[in-house]
Amino acid sequence: MAGDRIARPCHRHRRPGGRTVRPAPRGRRARASAGRCLLRLQFRAGAAADAGARRCDVRAGRRQSSASGRGGLAHFGLVSGLAAVQRKRTRLAPEVRREQILDEAAHLILSEGLYAVSMERLARDVGISKGLVYNYFPTRDALLTALLNREQAELRDRGMASALQAESFADLIRQTTRLYLEQTRDRGALIAALMSDPSVAALMEGENRADRERTVRYFVRATRREYDLPLPMAIAAVEMVSAITDRAGRLVAEGQLDIDAATDMCVGLITGGLAGLGRSLKA
Repeated sequence: MAGDRIARPCHRHRRPGGRTVRPAPRGRRARASAGRCLLRLQFRAGAAADAGARRCDVRAGRRQSSASGRGGLAHFGLVSGLAAVQRKRTRLAPEVRREQILDEAAHLILSEGLYAVSMERLARDVGISKGLVYNYFPTRDALLTALLNREQAELRDRGMASALQAESFADLIRQTTRLYLEQTRDRGALIAALMSDPSVAALMEGENRADRERTVRYFVRATRREYDLPLPMAIAAVEMVSAITDRAGRLVAEGQLDIDAATDMCVGLITGGLAGLGRSLKA
């Protein structure tokens, strides 16, 4: 019939599973579909090429920045605020590293005060990690105590060397007194700052008492040999003349006396006083 519609073949077919499959386009539709696919491929290829070029530019910028210290990524504004150069870490022997940390702590105390010393500050100034500082010193008090112990051990060792070189009792007093005054002038501020910390003073109390007792015994024996004093009197005399060198050290540290004058005064007062005490016993 003329009014009847002519049935057209359906381009969609159903498979047994129910999935609809569109047949491949033909004619102009096929050419248009192929053109769209080609455009998509070209766009993807162009985008990939641009991304690859940008990655190459970034890598080149990094190489240039590493070689010259500026430029490269700085051109993109990514590292404009990172101009500081990190300190290169150097592997040191454990004993050298330990001394380095103590030296930096001493420098901080003398320049900024005891409050400036912290594990974080020491690690930053030395150029190591905070964990490495804790490997050597488990606490801040342990670090400060080790520093004070080092200062006192140096004075003790140098004093023993001077005592062994002394040719007479007067020479013994002169050399050890001068050494003490020099130590007070050069390191007295550091030792006083360390001793002002209650925790450090408490930790060092036993060792300081033992050192003082050894020093007193040594000078008591030397005094008895020189002036033939009874033991109780020799002990009291050594305790009393020790106050002379202590006071002289304060005057030197305050700048009221120079070391030469202070040494001469201490030697004269100590040897003269002990000699007069010995003569009074024989009279």
